[in-house]
Amino acid sequence: MTRRPILLDADEQGGGGPVSPNPPQRTRRASVVLREEGQGVAGMMDPANKSLADALRITFGLLQIAMIVLFVLFAFSGLQTVREGEAGLRLLFGQLEEEDIAPGMRFALPAPVGEIVRVPTGGVELEDASAFYPFVGAEGRARGPDALPMLGSLRPDRDGSILTGDQALAHLIYKVQYRRTNPALYAQNILDTPTEVLLIQNAARRGLVRACAELPIDAVLREQQAGSIAGRAAEIAQQTLDEARSGITIERINLVERTPPRFLLDSYNKVTNATNQLNAAAEQAETTAAQTLNAMAGRAAATLTSLIDQYDLAMRQRETIASGGTVPADERLEAEPILARINAILEGEAITLPSGEVVEISGQATSLLQEAGVTRSRLVNQRQAMLAMFQAKRAQYEENPAFMLHNEWTDALATLTGRDFVQQYAVPMQGGPLQMLINQDPQIIRELDEAQKAREALQAAEDRLRTLLQGNFQTPTGAFSRPD
Repeated sequence: MTRRPILLDADEQGGGGPVSPNPPQRTRRASVVLREEGQGVAGMMDPANKSLADALRITFGLLQIAMIVLFVLFAFSGLQTVREGEAGLRLLFGQLEEEDIAPGMRFALPAPVGEIVRVPTGGVELEDASAFYPFVGAEGRARGPDALPMLGSLRPDRDGSILTGDQALAHLIYKVQYRRTNPALYAQNILDTPTEVLLIQNAARRGLVRACAELPIDAVLREQQAGSIAGRAAEIAQQTLDEARSGITIERINLVERTPPRFLLDSYNKVTNATNQLNAAAEQAETTAAQTLNAMAGRAAATLTSLIDQYDLAMRQRETIASGGTVPADERLEAEPILARINAILEGEAITLPSGEVVEISGQATSLLQEAGVTRSRLVNQRQAMLAMFQAKRAQYEENPAFMLHNEWTDALATLTGRDFVQQYAVPMQGGPLQMLINQDPQIIRELDEAQKAREALQAAEDRLRTLLQGNFQTPTGAFSRPD
């Protein structure tokens, strides 16, 4: 930088008045000051520079505050809330650092350094009404199979169906219930709702196709087989999801609707109705048989039935041997011991059931045996009385035949006329020809009618009492209770 002299105001010409031609010589201090070039300009620029510096200082301070605020916001952006029904995964540089984070406010380094991935773990239900069902829309599906269009063929690009084991077609609507049980695998391989839905649908469809291909159409459409088909399909679908490492577990598959093609529905319903009637009749027959056996023999019915079957087999074996046939020695049964066992049980011998419980015969068999015993005693007494009467009458006949016959005719006539339906008319034995116009006596007719009604009422009362007693032995559960 060059230096140059700068004249002060006192040294300038004309600075204090007129200049003398012969100025006096005097001694004074130097009036020349050396300054750097531009210092004067800087002096003139000091106010502007100061204003600019102040503005820059304020702007820089605001910028620092903004940077601090942004840094704080960036730091707190790592705070995220894990809700109930969700599982949290903490990531660091894209790698799993911690899994199964409990619900609540949790911190992770801000993105892209770190992140908390939230995976819902609640149950999800997905319905598929298009893969195996005709294209009829939501309203058509709501009306049921009977409202399906009567089509002789299906359009593969629009109508869905499923092939059964006997190469028949059926239609299905199903629902899948599943959960995300392994959030880490789910976040690593899925973490996308469209991909998840597509994977679940394909897995379930694959399972249903394989499950239905193992059964004929009758089994596929049978209500009793719905659970086994759905279980088999869920098993196959779960294998598919496990192979894909999806972290998803299928809880169940529900077959909402199963139907044959519409043009076969009426014919199939006829077969189904006939089968249902057959099953109902068979079930009713089994129930009636169980109630009848229980009413007849109580808890001993099963043992007695088995012994009776063995006795019948023993008798048929005896007939086979008598006709020249052979029966293996290890299969041969003796009828006499079996019959003795049956009689012993009927007479009240205790039976030990497979459960260890000891029971005795009960029910109508007991009352029938008692009635049979009473009837046998009565018949024996009657026959003995008849024998005694015959012997007495024979002795009387041998002594006086005419008197004995007269008494017999008199007793027979008295017995005949003593019946309530016999009417007697007295007529004179003399007086010439006798013409009789016989008509029934109204009084006698009324008495006979009243007697008949009384007998019918008594019989009805006895029948009701017998039915009531039998009802004590017949219970829907097969339990037996002895009447008091």
